[in-house]
Amino acid sequence: MSGAVMLALSFCRPVITCRKGSLLDIVTRSVGVLWSLDTAEQLAHAMAQAGNTAYSRDEILEYARTFDRDRSANITADVMSSAQWV
Repeated sequence: MSGAVMLALSFCRPVITCRKGSLLDIVTRSVGVLWSLDTAEQLAHAMAQAGNTAYSRDEILEYARTFDRDRSANITADVMSSAQWV
């Protein structure tokens, strides 16, 4: 799980992050935007989308508070157990 994402959420800030790993389970449309790592144009689109969305600071903070240590550990463990190791 990304500490940067959780830090942003704890400051009531929406996030733009890559569509990868545990971030898929953390970032919802109400708190941010996920983007594919394919092109810079997709990142620009995600940034525009986030900029045009009216996020609720209260909703973001309430959501961030749902991630206690146990929930965060379970999300990370689920992602790690399903990962394809090379």
